[in-house]
Amino acid sequence: AALDSHPSTIEVRAGTYTETLNIAYPVEIIFRDGVTIPNDGLSRSIYIAPSATGTTIRGKGCVVGLHDGIGGNGDFFQGVAFYIDASDITLDDVCVRNTRSFGIAINNDSVNHVTIKNCDLSNVATAPTPQLYASMAIQIMGADDNTVHGCLISGWSGGIHTWYDADRNNVHDN
Repeated sequence: AALDSHPSTIEVRAGTYTETLNIAYPVEIIFRDGVTIPNDGLSRSIYIAPSATGTTIRGKGCVVGLHDGIGGNGDFFQGVAFYIDASDITLDDVCVRNTRSFGIAINNDSVNHVTIKNCDLSNVATAPTPQLYASMAIQIMGADDNTVHGCLISGWSGGIHTWYDADRNNVHDN
């Protein structure tokens, strides 16, 4: 589903939503208890485009993988739950379960000031060899001045992965 109008707030009611969410404009999305977004392991469940700077996603929504995490075609971002490609983004109190790739990925050196807080990221699978580093709860690559705090992370090959050129990131109390 493409969000290409300009609402300021969207409330998502309890239920299971199978569509991929591509966010193209700044918006606040509030997941109500019981929102589930299945991840087929082949696509990105929620993509926040560069034009969506300032977006907030909060609430009890959960992206849940539908597989055991084994396989893939070598694309490290295949099956990622939240792919953030915009600055000034907040993820607050969302959850990720059993994705084939990263739970949350920030993979752009022009993305800054992302806040990930109070999120619950758990996984029962590890990445296929030799892509061990593709099974991280949170990956920050090349992005600066981001904050990750208060998150519960369990069952991944790695928790929070900051890679080259990722400077001044504040990671605490996870």
